Amino acid sequence: MRQWGGNRMIVVADDFTGAAEIAAVSFEGGYSARVHRVKAPIDLQPDCHLVLDTDSRLKSSEQTKAVLAPISKALSSFPAIPVYKKVDSILRGNVSLELCLLAQILGKKRILLLPQNPSGGRTIKDRTYRINGIPLSQTEFASDPTHPAQSDSPLDLLGQTHGWSVSYCSIGDALPTAGIVILEAERDSEVQRWSKQVKPDDLAAGGRDFYRHLVGTTQREPRPFDLPTSTLLIQGTLSPERERLHQALKGNTYLDLQLSPAANPQKSIDLCASSASDMISSNGLAILGFRRENTSSESAAAEIERALRAVIATALNSSKNVAIHLAIEGGATAALILKILNLDTLEVIQIWGDGVVSLQSEKSPNLTITTKPGSYAWPPALVEAFCPKVIEQEV
Repeated sequence: MRQWGGNRMIVVADDFTGAAEIAAVSFEGGYSARVHRVKAPIDLQPDCHLVLDTDSRLKSSEQTKAVLAPISKALSSFPAIPVYKKVDSILRGNVSLELCLLAQILGKKRILLLPQNPSGGRTIKDRTYRINGIPLSQTEFASDPTHPAQSDSPLDLLGQTHGWSVSYCSIGDALPTAGIVILEAERDSEVQRWSKQVKPDDLAAGGRDFYRHLVGTTQREPRPFDLPTSTLLIQGTLSPERERLHQALKGNTYLDLQLSPAANPQKSIDLCASSASDMISSNGLAILGFRRENTSSESAAAEIERALRAVIATALNSSKNVAIHLAIEGGATAALILKILNLDTLEVIQIWGDGVVSLQSEKSPNLTITTKPGSYAWPPALVEAFCPKVIEQEV
């Protein structure tokens, strides 16, 4: 029988920042917590909470099925270890498909789904999803470039359920015995109440708050931690939090580099790379972002990868044997950068706040990587640590 709260756990997440967010919850509880990209062989170490990043949020249904296939063999090798399915807190991505596939792999007939995080102002009450009291379709997520929120109903957001029944449970309702069950909760105490009703034969799925109660960890204040003094911050999203960071950094000196997601002359990328390298080598902060322009997602992805490869390679090659801090906004951007760096497994070393996590890999001991979901804010302690002088440069 699977037991929650033990030394070994497996979590399946669909993007890197979500995976890191869940690994951080385990780290808070005193467990060894690692994030592992599923493209590499899965090596579950003893006394480990392992979070698998499938990087499948933006993939097609067929691509998602192909990504999840190798996980089935790995999971079947560990029948006594609990499995949790991390989903996006506002149900973006191939949520229902991944839930159904994973439940089938594990032989589950009931999926208890609680995606919202009341601790972060994200609630579901009366079949309506709200963020800080505002219906979801009236928030910034209505203009999400890949998964615009056009409804406030969690049932609508979940979409097609691939032959599974779906139901909604308010507080106090009896749980159905099978199917996908969306759990209402607008308070942390309600999340805790639902967590106590999870049975060994259920697939528990959702966000950070649900997992925290299942594992039995408590939120703690960040401990003192010294980051490397040279930071390259890559902004891979167009969330309003991107601009809020720039406002918070006013009065400091940093290098702000903006490239096009559509096309850049090679000399512009080279200039960007050398400028970023010079700045972070002088104990400063370089920020690389991409302007808001109309372009196809495929061409943008290729151009962004080309630019990031050049900037990261130049920055790291010029800083050999020097500790570097790489801060990344957005799960897709984090996954791309880990691919560029060929890093498969990273261990949590510091938590700055919900969803904002620093990690390291044995492959690159001089590199500290901090990630956060695009819609989350950078914690004040991190903003303060980023840099002390404003140089703005567009290329």
